[in-house]
Amino acid sequence: MPVRHVLRRAALTVCLIPALASGLSAAERFEPSGMSLRDRARAEFGDGGGGDPAQTDPSPVAGTPAGTPALSVPAGTTAEAGLRAPDWRPYRSDRHGFAFDYPAGLFASRTALPDGVGETLVSTDGTLRLSAFALPDPAARPLAAVAADYLREAGNPPVGYRRLTRNGHLVISGNRGDEVFYLRLARGGDGVHGVELRYPRRDERRFDALVTRVSLSFRPGF
Repeated sequence: MPVRHVLRRAALTVCLIPALASGLSAAERFEPSGMSLRDRARAEFGDGGGGDPAQTDPSPVAGTPAGTPALSVPAGTTAEAGLRAPDWRPYRSDRHGFAFDYPAGLFASRTALPDGVGETLVSTDGTLRLSAFALPDPAARPLAAVAADYLREAGNPPVGYRRLTRNGHLVISGNRGDEVFYLRLARGGDGVHGVELRYPRRDERRFDALVTRVSLSFRPGF
């Protein structure tokens, strides 16, 4: 092969590498650490920190990064051992097929949701609630419309963050009184599948990495 062709290919490769890297979300390029839930959400969805967090980002994303940051929990807090070393296990709905990682050892009770749509898990100290569910949606409405109905039934809590992720999931977070709520919805085979986590605002940093892993691992059923 002529030398000029070799040099041309080498130059093209050098130019393409940054372009390919920029196509990855921040969460795929690095593992966030020491960041607020809002900053982690920005990292997950490729928002460099500028712009309106309510805008959508429809470009594709590939897979979920492995691992999660270590939790830092002050000594003496309730369920300290469970937060320092969460017993991560796969959660999967046999009926609807959605799945995600969850810290099984933190939860002491399960309550079925009405109409068999899912269940709510409550931690041993009552500070963390995780609801996993499938919402019927025969009209196949936009996720934003489904989320609006869901939040309306919850009393329309103030929304501080809303984004359509690169893989088509809708994430919404905000405050409901003294609680933080984090909601993730995705189109599943039999409706809209979702997971919601609720915990005290004072403990936002405490649960930050845990919520991140649950969210990043969520996959709807098909």
